[in-house]
Amino acid sequence: MDGLIGMWHLGEPPHFHPLKRGFDEFWGFLGGAHDYFVAEPDGEGMECPIECTYKIPEPITYITDDIGNECADFIRRHSNKPFFLFVSFNAPSSPMQAIEDDLRLFNNIEDELRRTYCAMVYRLDQNVGKILNTLKEEGLEHNTLVVFISDNGGPSISPISNGSVNAPLRGQKTTLLEGGIRVPFIFRWPSKLNAGTRIYDLVVSLDICPTFIEAAGGIISDEDNYRGVNIIPFLTGQTDKIPHVSMEWRYTVGAAIRDGDWKLIRLPDRLPMLYHISNDISEQNDVALQNLERTKAMLKRLGSWEVQLPHPAFHEPADWRIRHLGFYSKEYQIVQPEQD
Repeated sequence: MDGLIGMWHLGEPPHFHPLKRGFDEFWGFLGGAHDYFVAEPDGEGMECPIECTYKIPEPITYITDDIGNECADFIRRHSNKPFFLFVSFNAPSSPMQAIEDDLRLFNNIEDELRRTYCAMVYRLDQNVGKILNTLKEEGLEHNTLVVFISDNGGPSISPISNGSVNAPLRGQKTTLLEGGIRVPFIFRWPSKLNAGTRIYDLVVSLDICPTFIEAAGGIISDEDNYRGVNIIPFLTGQTDKIPHVSMEWRYTVGAAIRDGDWKLIRLPDRLPMLYHISNDISEQNDVALQNLERTKAMLKRLGSWEVQLPHPAFHEPADWRIRHLGFYSKEYQIVQPEQD
């Protein structure tokens, strides 16, 4: 049984529907954002109705809580057989709306947007806990693999800021600076993994699929052409290799490549930027000109990777590219606020 609860954001036409993409059940909304308190039967945009394929959905209360409740219900209904549940919380994305009781918990934060952000993340935490508690109540805690990951760093610069702070990382959502791509990535599987184990080398969300396949007893061959790897052996100490030596990214105006501790970012309006991440996590010191041979070699590898990519079926609006380029020139807070 495969279920999706929450945000879809992979296409609203019928042929993109979750049930046409491998899921058996869906509760949520097809777009990329939703009002946290309002869902109208004839609503549009962020106030569109909640869709449910297995019951008549009840009116929403606070959508983060509703997602958590639906997850708990899914686990209880399918606890006697294997299942896959993809939980796509929209918190803390816009619109920035929080519960009054949660806002009061953060009265010490003067900035209203920042206070709302913290309250929304707090409520998200409570509902992740609700999911984990339900697994425990159903006797599934020890043999269920749970993965928690964010899709990007927080948007911290106007006009898209949600009050997040990515310090000590520079950058934000929509950039390929560390603040845009370095995110929490947590595995929990009590029967297989020891709490507190960490991987200090490069890992990526593409590792999730091969990890799931092999964890479930499947076999991956070279013909499958997965870029990701099963990272369980790296967490259990079964191998002394590293998951990835290098990685590449491309988004709107930017492209980037990691090679060990070195990272190169290429933009259309300036020379390539090179950072040594282990010594400069905040990406403050561009050393491209001091390391010209490395810069040239990494730039060539990045270009070779790019020309092999499939042609994108969809392009972002042109004004996105202009806005995103500007984010690389902004000043970012690289020290966490003390009052939080």
